[in-house]
Amino acid sequence: APPASLNLLFRHPDLRAHVLLFALLLVFLWPALAGGKALFPADILYTYRPWNALAAEAGFSLAYNDLIADQLLQDLGWKSLIHESLRRGELPLWNPAILTGVPFLAGGQPAVLYPPTWLFFGLLPVLQGYGWFALTHLAVAASGCYWLLRAFEARRTAAVLGGLVFSLSGVMSVSLQSPQMTGVYVWLPWAILAIERIGRNAAGGSTRRALPWVLGGSIALGLAWVGGQAEIGIYGNILAGSFGLMHCGLAGRRSGRAAAAATGACLAVMLGLGAGLASAQLLPEVIAVAGNFRDGAVSYQDVTGWALPKVQLLAFLVPDFFGNPAQHAYFDLFKGMWQPVAGSMDAAGAPRTYPFWGAKNYVEGTAYIGVLPLVFAAAALGMRRDAITRFFTGFALVCLLFAFGTPLYAILFNLPGLNQLHSPFRWLYPYAFCGAVLAGLAFDSLIGAATPARSAPRQVAWSSVLGRGILVAGLALTAAMVASWVFVPVALEWVQRARERSQVLAAAFPTPEMLYSYQMRNLAWLVLLLMLGGAALTWFSGRRRVFPAFVWGVVALDLLVFANGFVAFGSPGALS
Repeated sequence: APPASLNLLFRHPDLRAHVLLFALLLVFLWPALAGGKALFPADILYTYRPWNALAAEAGFSLAYNDLIADQLLQDLGWKSLIHESLRRGELPLWNPAILTGVPFLAGGQPAVLYPPTWLFFGLLPVLQGYGWFALTHLAVAASGCYWLLRAFEARRTAAVLGGLVFSLSGVMSVSLQSPQMTGVYVWLPWAILAIERIGRNAAGGSTRRALPWVLGGSIALGLAWVGGQAEIGIYGNILAGSFGLMHCGLAGRRSGRAAAAATGACLAVMLGLGAGLASAQLLPEVIAVAGNFRDGAVSYQDVTGWALPKVQLLAFLVPDFFGNPAQHAYFDLFKGMWQPVAGSMDAAGAPRTYPFWGAKNYVEGTAYIGVLPLVFAAAALGMRRDAITRFFTGFALVCLLFAFGTPLYAILFNLPGLNQLHSPFRWLYPYAFCGAVLAGLAFDSLIGAATPARSAPRQVAWSSVLGRGILVAGLALTAAMVASWVFVPVALEWVQRARERSQVLAAAFPTPEMLYSYQMRNLAWLVLLLMLGGAALTWFSGRRRVFPAFVWGVVALDLLVFANGFVAFGSPGALS
């Protein structure tokens, strides 16, 4: 029998919540941990010369997902250099393999000084390290969002949902094979958690109790600064700074200027310590950035031209609406069978093995957090009027205004040094985090509506409205799909007109039948998620145990299907 202490430990509800989250992440990444695969697109190697001559011998036909080639072409070289240098007892400051050599540590993205880099790519073989690096960072993300929602006084069931959404969001999944992105992004909820605890303790007159959180927050900020992509770190710090300013304002309003000053002082120390911990990375990186060719290289109009087009909003609900680089077959409704993608081309006329017609590539345009979480996040402010919900709703909207290149982006572009950031769409990272937090807060209110003794009339009303609204949307979409099939000649005529109006669409889908079949599958999946979500809110919301589990199941299914439809598990032997 298990020891009594272990039984007692697993009775703790917070631990059980973490076991549930971690088990889900373990199942997702199992092929790269113990399934004989690597979280690495090894098959892409055979699309380049001279290795393409060995493709047939290696049993290679096409790359599963050629959009993540950077992991092979760039990150593998970085991690191999780090692995070899650390094995020799050296710190890789310089990369001698490019031309006559280039700065390596100062580049930031290789994350030379990031402790998990040493652990997973210094001690383990590089290809094996990718899987364990990903698992650890998804666990950090899930746990951080969980504890943040608990700090916001959300129920454990709601905190589980928030952790699930953040760790498996579309933004996280498409970045999973870019360690320089996840190494920064996952520390954001921990920094916000520290600010929340500092704000509450300092404003309440207990500065001493805030000090451990000052230290913890500085560690989270320091890890984020050395974790890789500085741009994601900058956006995360803007979010954290804004949240800190909100807490200073709340402290001043509730407890006076002294409380606001104490809160501000603690946050300033936290920021300073975080920068100090990362100074060995930040100082050479700042020097390198100062001489970067990007400085003043493009105009404000150029940068906003690279922002998301408005039509990209469709992908927030139907992530594969513009195609998917990992989909090389589709179900042909007219032939009743799966067909390989044939005849698809990109905008320049080069052949593709998958259909894609988006203005941004799949990674840059992904903002998916799941159908139900998106609905919850959008409705959060209607269910809750607290300062936390208002802040995250407002910041999510600001992120979207930046990502879509509205005039508001001029504020950022004109700040010193930020004109070197040419990717407004990366504001989808803090947006997705805000969405996960809001989904958790809204779900907490919906769970409250299922508890008659503790529910407020507004919560009950929102639960009913959302449930019925989602069901009606699902039924309406089903009716439209059935009508299009009944009158399929008319539907195909409309599809053909759409192809004639868009060269890119026509290149991606060589026939109207292919486009119709492809989008009907996307819509059918959306209908299924809407119906399951509507059923959860309409029929199960009164069952306190069944309701959260059902919602977890629907969201996990949604996000895991998305992730597995993009992430590439390759054979390590392919590189030999």
